[in-house]
Amino acid sequence: MTDIRTARAVPGMSRAEEDCRVLQERGYASYGPQDLEPDAYGGSWREDLARLTRAYDDLPHDPYASPTENRFRRYSRAVHLPWDQTISWIPGEPDAEYGTVAEFVQNRHPDHRGGRTLPAIPPEVRHNALLTHVLRFDARRTQWRREYRRNPLYFEVHLMKFAPGTAQDVAVASPDRIHQEGDDTFVFAHLISRTNIVGGENLIARPQCAGRRPDDIAPDDVLATFTLDRPLESYGLYDPHVSHYVAPMRRGTAPGPGARCLLLIGVGVYGSRLRG
Repeated sequence: MTDIRTARAVPGMSRAEEDCRVLQERGYASYGPQDLEPDAYGGSWREDLARLTRAYDDLPHDPYASPTENRFRRYSRAVHLPWDQTISWIPGEPDAEYGTVAEFVQNRHPDHRGGRTLPAIPPEVRHNALLTHVLRFDARRTQWRREYRRNPLYFEVHLMKFAPGTAQDVAVASPDRIHQEGDDTFVFAHLISRTNIVGGENLIARPQCAGRRPDDIAPDDVLATFTLDRPLESYGLYDPHVSHYVAPMRRGTAPGPGARCLLLIGVGVYGSRLRG
């Protein structure tokens, strides 16, 4: 993966401050596995990562995806107080099929006006110590925005799996074009695992490229291209400053199934995000 963070560093600046500076200046940044400082929270992060990885084994099919898109998902919401690092998960609603579901509101997104309900993340996964650490890591990268320091934050947490079943199948992200989320928010993506998959290249482009296909934009409009390969390899975006895209995925040539498992986290100011 190309380091899209920066080649420059400011003496005396902490890593979180440096990451904030890069997001402010460029609108995107990358993080290697150790950049997330997984040992910092005092847990056994490898065991927590293994538990989090197992949560992807039985993800339900995304109810808003066609069967040919081979996309699987769970989703839940949480509120974070940045001044004391408190995280409180919003309970899901009972559901006969999924156990619980959570409402996913994207009023500003052109593809999904109004609310949708998605299978919720189970409590034992929501309270995984590594997941909690990653949420706080992401929140700290938003702190160059004053309103993100002075208000409760809203986490939207997706467990996403792209898993083409056969060599002929394709797994597709939504939307399948360069896009923005349509909100004054941050987006962070953390790879959990990648097994026997080809494709899934990420593209970061100028904001005016939203709505177009990668082959329809000028080379100068491409800001970065990279592929997440290692567990906890990650990137962050400030949505108003960039657009982004992930390419379709196919199963690799090794025997057995293929899957790309991703932890996708949106961070916004609580209240403004709910108004849509």
